[in-house]
Amino acid sequence: MLAEAALVVAFVWIEGSAGNLPGTQTLGTVCGLLALLAAAMGLQTATLTRIGPLTIHTTFVTGMLNKFAQAVSSWLFWVHDEGRKQQSLMAILRRSVGHAAFRNARFMAAIWLCYMGGAIAGTWMNSLWQARALYLPGILVLAALIDQMWPLSLEEEQEQA
Repeated sequence: MLAEAALVVAFVWIEGSAGNLPGTQTLGTVCGLLALLAAAMGLQTATLTRIGPLTIHTTFVTGMLNKFAQAVSSWLFWVHDEGRKQQSLMAILRRSVGHAAFRNARFMAAIWLCYMGGAIAGTWMNSLWQARALYLPGILVLAALIDQMWPLSLEEEQEQA
């Protein structure tokens, strides 16, 4: 995580340094800046998918969309199977709260809401601060510290057991 933070800080420093005003960068500078961000993103993907068994993808939303669709599909098949046992839909929906696929789908939906909130906040901060908005990755470090105190991976480990 420190390497990722260093890459982001390097990007902000190079992008904001004198003589690198927007629109005046050379192709080499732009490619170098993109390489710094791509490397930081790659480190984040490798780091955060390797902390315990928790498989939340922070750098690509398609993986999370896939997991969400799988969870919803599994839950819908469960609802269908329960409905064939002549149970009322309301009773099935009430019991859904305890079903693992429903909980996983709800968790993935919450992550998607976080993605959307992050995109909105990032766009707003970029319009105000441009590249200086990238100084806020301290939030990621805070999330890592919280995960060390209350690991989310423990819940997923128990569900997989």
